Amino acid sequence: MHELSLAQSMVEILTPIAREHGARRVVRVRLRLGELTHADPETLTFAFEVAAKDTLLEGCALDIERVPLRGRCPACGWEGDLALGDLTCQRCGAAGFKVTGGRELQLASVDIED
Repeated sequence: MHELSLAQSMVEILTPIAREHGARRVVRVRLRLGELTHADPETLTFAFEVAAKDTLLEGCALDIERVPLRGRCPACGWEGDLALGDLTCQRCGAAGFKVTGGRELQLASVDIED
């Protein structure tokens, strides 16, 4: 399960940071999750609850912002959201994009209780 290893990594990263800032507990974590990570938000939320058990993060809310796949056409410069099944330019029909968004796995913010 890909999501469980992501959740465990988040807990391993956040626990020492929370301690460093004198947290009694972590209240909320905001995560930006790109479409190309292929992580399911519902499964990740469940895995995070499991990984956070008996840590400063137990019971904290995990807010996930989905980031769509975005790309730029090398032929005409059009940039916008893409569908995984159709990677042709909506303007000129060219194939092949430079990915400009959708790979994110970013901890956007953490709220702690001190």
